[in-house]
Amino acid sequence: MSVSFFDDSLPIVILLTMPEPNEPLEARALLTLPQSTQARIGQFAHPARRRQTLWGRLIAQCYANALGATLVEERPYPPYLLLPNGEHRALCIAHTQDTIAVGLASALDPVMGLDIETVRPIRSVNGMSRMIFGAAAEWVIHRCDTEGNTNPFFLVWGMKESEIKLNRGQKHYQLTINHHNNTPIVHHTKEQTVLNVTHHALDKLRLTILTQTQTPTLKHVTPTEVLDPLLKRQR
Repeated sequence: MSVSFFDDSLPIVILLTMPEPNEPLEARALLTLPQSTQARIGQFAHPARRRQTLWGRLIAQCYANALGATLVEERPYPPYLLLPNGEHRALCIAHTQDTIAVGLASALDPVMGLDIETVRPIRSVNGMSRMIFGAAAEWVIHRCDTEGNTNPFFLVWGMKESEIKLNRGQKHYQLTINHHNNTPIVHHTKEQTVLNVTHHALDKLRLTILTQTQTPTLKHVTPTEVLDPLLKRQR
């Protein structure tokens, strides 16, 4: 994927469905990544988790190559891109089953947090909402009762997971309720600015993206589109 693959003035989220396991090919692909990234992937003992991490990092490396940047690990948080001018560009990676989502902040919008979930039965919407969602819990419970489904639960779950990834161990952003219209928001705890939230319902998948102001571009790619440019650079 070249720099023409995306417009750097807009945030982008790439979605990929992992192919069937191919150990020789994935071993070659691993070598296209920085040593620190290879080491991080090697720490995962579970094969499925290791493959999810590998494919997420391969997409991130495509972003890095397109921008002439370096993929930098910052354990235990998502990696980021170090651009030639010294700028840090935010990345965020999420996965569910065989689907990988990788978001990249834009040159004009530094914020990128995302989550992707597979819709599944929730044993107790009331109990889990009150345990996880804080001030947004009652909104979730009421909307799930009103709509007769769990879509509101997964909407706010995605916002909460995206907030956690975006915070990187800090408490800069918080899921709460907008008291003017009683809807869930994620805001900056000091500046009180409210983040832009984008939701996509993709069959059984629910994708949530947090940005500062811009609406991200969503693009589906194939494994071949990711691997071919990386392996060509390796030769």
